[in-house]
Amino acid sequence: MLQPTLKRHLQTFARLRPASVDDVSALQNLERQTGSSLDGADWAKLVTGHSAFVITAHEGESLVGAAVALHRGNAATAKIVWLGVCPSARGRGVGTLLLDAVTSAARDRGAAVAIADAPARDSHMARLLLSGGFQCRNNGAQPSRYKRLLWRRGVDSAVIRLAFA
Repeated sequence: MLQPTLKRHLQTFARLRPASVDDVSALQNLERQTGSSLDGADWAKLVTGHSAFVITAHEGESLVGAAVALHRGNAATAKIVWLGVCPSARGRGVGTLLLDAVTSAARDRGAAVAIADAPARDSHMARLLLSGGFQCRNNGAQPSRYKRLLWRRGVDSAVIRLAFA
């Protein structure tokens, strides 16, 4: 299940696996390190729940990244609600590896579409999603107009969508 299709050379030796309750403390620490919050979500419930799936990236014994997606039952859409990479591991492909894995897992669970919010304050996430095949669908904007869409007055984030073939 966690065998993403690699489209480019990555500079990481991270290994992926589904999160377990043993990872909860490290996931909470990763959330603090990234400065990107799940708004008080209970990590223990996320890793043991049926509608959420959490994939972790480890380099050696260290947790360096994680992705969280929600997919309920037969729903056509899975939502990537959080993806974080610790600052020391950024720029080496860990985020790309996690994005590939979480979208593959969503497809394996029966989702036809994956969506994610790209906050205006997080241009790295927006670039990661767009490079992973996602397309901006907020207000009908095309991916090439994404930057203007986000920085237009009053826009906090854009919904970015990936349809599985």
